Amino acid sequence: MKGGKPVMVEFIPEKKTKDLTIINNDQSKADGKKYDKLYYRVPDVVDLKISLGSEKLFNSRKLIYQFGEVVQLPANYIIGK
Repeated sequence: MKGGKPVMVEFIPEKKTKDLTIINNDQSKADGKKYDKLYYRVPDVVDLKISLGSEKLFNSRKLIYQFGEVVQLPANYIIGK
């Protein structure tokens, strides 16, 4: 078996979308209207670092959907009504 160096990939989310809401359940109940909802995961900014042993190979900021929050939008939001 040959030796090697570990490759480390780090994702550090900035959590800029944690407080993001478009429509929540309380808003739809408060005005007495029922909304059809569209669920959408907003991508969050992530600091991405890749290193080989102690050597940094890559460092960048990227938008990654898996780290973002899921928001509720009205079903007709895409249509613009």
